[in-house]
Amino acid sequence: MLNNNNNRNQKNLNLTVRMKIAHLHPDIDNIELTCLVISKTDKRVVTSPKNPLKPLNVLGMVIRDSEMDFIHLSCWGSKEYIDNIANTIDIQSIIKIKNPLLKIKTENPNDEIYRPWTSSPFSLSLSEVTTNGNQLGTIELIDESLRPDLTCLKSLPIRDHNDFYYIEDIILDEKNKINQDANLLFCIRHIEPIAEVKRKNGTMGVKLELVIFDKTKDLFKLILWDKELIKFASTWIPKQTVVFGVDLKLEFNDYTKSLQASSSKKTIFIVNPDTHEGYSLYNYAKKVNFPDLISTLDQIKENAIKMTIEGLKKNLSQAILNEYVLLNAVITGFDIDLDNSRLFTFKCKRCELAINLKSKKCPNQNCKNQDLGYKKIVDKTFSLSDHTSTLSGVKLNPKLFETMIGMTIENFIELDDEAKTKLKWNFLFERKVLLVKVTCQSSESDQEAFLKYYFRLIEIEDLNEQNSNFSQN
Repeated sequence: MLNNNNNRNQKNLNLTVRMKIAHLHPDIDNIELTCLVISKTDKRVVTSPKNPLKPLNVLGMVIRDSEMDFIHLSCWGSKEYIDNIANTIDIQSIIKIKNPLLKIKTENPNDEIYRPWTSSPFSLSLSEVTTNGNQLGTIELIDESLRPDLTCLKSLPIRDHNDFYYIEDIILDEKNKINQDANLLFCIRHIEPIAEVKRKNGTMGVKLELVIFDKTKDLFKLILWDKELIKFASTWIPKQTVVFGVDLKLEFNDYTKSLQASSSKKTIFIVNPDTHEGYSLYNYAKKVNFPDLISTLDQIKENAIKMTIEGLKKNLSQAILNEYVLLNAVITGFDIDLDNSRLFTFKCKRCELAINLKSKKCPNQNCKNQDLGYKKIVDKTFSLSDHTSTLSGVKLNPKLFETMIGMTIENFIELDDEAKTKLKWNFLFERKVLLVKVTCQSSESDQEAFLKYYFRLIEIEDLNEQNSNFSQN
């Protein structure tokens, strides 16, 4: 490890040297790097043997600034400092780092187990303050539209374009692949809701199960355990998102008696890789048809829990709930006559950048799939009420919204305010049977971890003789 020169803290930190990862050298001080984040770990607290009474907060990333060059970055500091970085910077963010501490990468074999492999012989470290109280380095988020050269790196694999296994080959060689790491090129088939799980040590965690496929196998399970990877995967679209997964752990599931993959501390995902194999799989995914993996809507409604809103809230306070519920309620908040910018977001299906609806083009000039079009997001939430309570913050998917209003979102935004208000009153205070999906996730406050619930309206039906008298808990 390189020793930190005490004189470096006395220098004018504004006199930085802009560098590339490939040109880093121990003799160059006050460096500045602008890079793309391709991996990010959950923030954690560690205890130093030298000072066990003062825990340290840390967060790790892997950053790159070219096709071949990527390096590990560790951020250290107070809980507030690390929380700010964690909440500001995501996978695929572009960041500027000033005056990091440069270290020679250790030869500790545990480093290769607990964090991704990187091509640089160095690693970087940022600390909130040094031992003498001076600020050591800074990190800031950069507008990605200013750096298209880095934005295009989102789709470049960090391994050779053909350095991956086909799923069928892994299954055929199952005995030799158990507990091994493998690179996979796959497409998303289905994404399950995020689930709360209890770890062996009694603490709560989250997991996300995905069904993936490639040209050789139409069904294979992938499980994600890391919150940051789960957050990243929440943007993936079935049969549209192709992923190059690096260092996935292969394991045997004793319950299903089959091989499956899971994420590890080393895993990195490159989405929609700009390779011949990636485009070939994308074109295959557009044409292939699979049998439905999920229950039909009628089956979901038949098994849904019928309850009042007050009963739903009591269940949330008493247990972890990931369920479908049926409510006999009215819509009491449906503010669709606001400015369109507060109601909807339109994003490129490939690189997730917000687009201008008039041009219908991705602003990223390096995005090579302009024909993918855009996806619609209804940002505005609404409220439901019955005789017992009110449920706020209910989300609505764009297809159901368009079904309710009887037109596309594109046509809706052309309406004037008077027409929108008139349309709104067609839905307010009319008793309906509402199918709501309840999803539980864990979050953190400054004091403790807590559970956070999300509500999404799946279907809305008029009351009739068959559904008006269902029993409610």
